[in-house]
Amino acid sequence: MSLLQPIRGTIPLQPTSAAAVAEATRRLCTELLAHNRLRPGDVVAARFVGDAGMAVPPLDAARAVGWTGIPIFFTRSPAASGRLEVEAHVRLVRRRRLKVLELS
Repeated sequence: MSLLQPIRGTIPLQPTSAAAVAEATRRLCTELLAHNRLRPGDVVAARFVGDAGMAVPPLDAARAVGWTGIPIFFTRSPAASGRLEVEAHVRLVRRRRLKVLELS
């Protein structure tokens, strides 16, 4: 039996160019999983929220770090001004405390 649990992370995003979005997404996805001792295959779905002025959505960059074969959603929100947020749902064998990651 497996359980689903959410993990969350955020990273500042200035500027919001395509290259900056890709680098921030790679760093956020990679460090969030490492911070919680997870692998890309543990992620079953993800939702990103970004600044309304982002040049591109973070979907391709997330897939490039191994978040493949899962639904990935993206919304733009004024509330996320200057940062990129992610909430991912991960499959675990047993319940454990997962840590929020706030990168600077």
